[in-house]
Amino acid sequence: MKDDFFVGGESSKKRKRVVAPAKGKSKVLRTQKKDRSDDEDSIGDQVDMDAEDIREYNADDKDVDEDEEMEARETAAEKRLRLAKRYLKTVEEEMGDADEIDAGAIDRQLIAERLQSDVLESEGKLFNRIALRYRDFYNTSQQPHIQTLHIGNKRQGHSLSITSLAFAVSHPPANKNKPASQRRSIAAASIAARAHADAVRAGAAALSAPLDVAAINGDETQAPSNNVHTLHTSKEDTSKGIFLYSTSKDGSIVQWDLRTLKKVFCLPGGEKRTKRAVRRYGEEYFSKHVGHAGAILCSAASHDGRLLATGGQDKMIHLWSAWDLSHLGVFKHHRDMISGLAFRRGSPQLYSSSYDRTVKVWNAADQIYVETLFGHQDQITSIDTLAKERCVTTGSRDRTVRLWKVVEESQLVFRAGGESGKKAVNEVDVPGCRTTCVDVVAMLDEENWVSGSDAGTISLWNINRKKPVFSKLHAHGHPQRSSFDLTNVKTAKPDSAVTTECCWITALAAVRYSDLFASGSCTGSVKLWAVTDEKRSFVHILDVPVVGFVNALLFFNAPVSEEVQKEGGPLPPLLKKEDPLWLGIGVGQEHRMGRWARVREAKNEIKLVVLG
Repeated sequence: MKDDFFVGGESSKKRKRVVAPAKGKSKVLRTQKKDRSDDEDSIGDQVDMDAEDIREYNADDKDVDEDEEMEARETAAEKRLRLAKRYLKTVEEEMGDADEIDAGAIDRQLIAERLQSDVLESEGKLFNRIALRYRDFYNTSQQPHIQTLHIGNKRQGHSLSITSLAFAVSHPPANKNKPASQRRSIAAASIAARAHADAVRAGAAALSAPLDVAAINGDETQAPSNNVHTLHTSKEDTSKGIFLYSTSKDGSIVQWDLRTLKKVFCLPGGEKRTKRAVRRYGEEYFSKHVGHAGAILCSAASHDGRLLATGGQDKMIHLWSAWDLSHLGVFKHHRDMISGLAFRRGSPQLYSSSYDRTVKVWNAADQIYVETLFGHQDQITSIDTLAKERCVTTGSRDRTVRLWKVVEESQLVFRAGGESGKKAVNEVDVPGCRTTCVDVVAMLDEENWVSGSDAGTISLWNINRKKPVFSKLHAHGHPQRSSFDLTNVKTAKPDSAVTTECCWITALAAVRYSDLFASGSCTGSVKLWAVTDEKRSFVHILDVPVVGFVNALLFFNAPVSEEVQKEGGPLPPLLKKEDPLWLGIGVGQEHRMGRWARVREAKNEIKLVVLG
């Protein structure tokens, strides 16, 4: 039997496989061709029907391409102009469609403007032009509205020269429901201790006479009634208080209610602890007294109205509650007396300057020491600050003004007057009136400030120039040769009137972020000045008569109550009726830093000028 493997012939050849078409496939192909022809006919009919629309579409597409090509060719300035025109057109259409006034939109716009103003103020770029309005208003027969606060006697107020002023809109603390006697127990103890010391000094009581324990424990019925004054009981005071604080060389602090122009509280000063004082008053007096032991030279209130800081000759900084003058804490880091205090705007950060030639930075809210700034070659006499973490100080006889940048840990030095041993340019050779000290400073904004010297020169400074932009020589009058000579204290007559001989700039204050500032001396007036538009000079606009040494100046905004109008007569039409501008003036018979001269005709008092 033959094997199939070896079989040859036609059976071994590979046959071609014929694939028969699937059943019905040809029919499907014919159907697809028919459908395709039908679709082409329908599309052709549609194209014929919409030919005009397609031409219009192509024309629009061509315009769009041309616009895109033009936008691609336009410059950045042309693009900004085109977008601005489009925005203005949109705004005009919206305004045209609005038939009624939208109060909500107006409120939002006002809020936006306020926020923008706050941002500019925080950046130091805001600068309000207000001085010329006051010049035009008071150049007529209209006179400023002046109020005088009577400080009383030694037991009820200040007995020596006023040294500083501070203003705060304060709110009650968390323990506002407690009696005033409990909130002021420490202050009452100081008052009782001082009353005991005064009695011992007058010989009315023995050294072993007991203190008023009831007053120390906070019993208001037994506390000295002529020292403690209750808060004003109007309905407005339950929410906030508008207070002015004054300090004096006798170490006392007085809180004033600006609605009634009356004392709210008086905290007397203490005696310096010496062996003689301990033998005279006893240890109990010093153990119970809380506060300064000596003259208070400076004060400052925080912008949130919670804290009041005071510094004095005892080298200490005391923190008080701005609402009720309760004692909160004390800083003891300085090695010499405190000459200036300033709170940073919108922050509890506190700057202090001292005669130990240092500037210290504190966190007053947490009562923490931060750092010390060194650089001045002589005692620092004045300090000021605004919103940024920087401050400006004056170095007295080193004749420099320094701008401290706390964050950058750097300082800029600005030199006033001529070099050592040489007179400044245009300086008049008058005995006792050469520029030897730069004593006071006030900031206009973050980049401009003014300073005053013992020669009567007021200088305008800019952060970009190392020398004054403009200086006004003898701003408070030309000095004359007289028996009063600041360079020779031994031959000076301390009781001589110095209203014409002294030209010392003793105080400066500025309306923040504006062109208005004030200067004080001992020439019989406080002068108001206006900075020009270019910030390259300033001009005199108004005089406020004041007799004595002007030791403190302070601008603040506060409402004017009906009682204030009754005290000083009808008010002039105010430029800002809701919250007018005030100027506080602290006057004394002596300079706040010493006893080089004395004006007998002057009174130790506080004057308030309602500018409007």
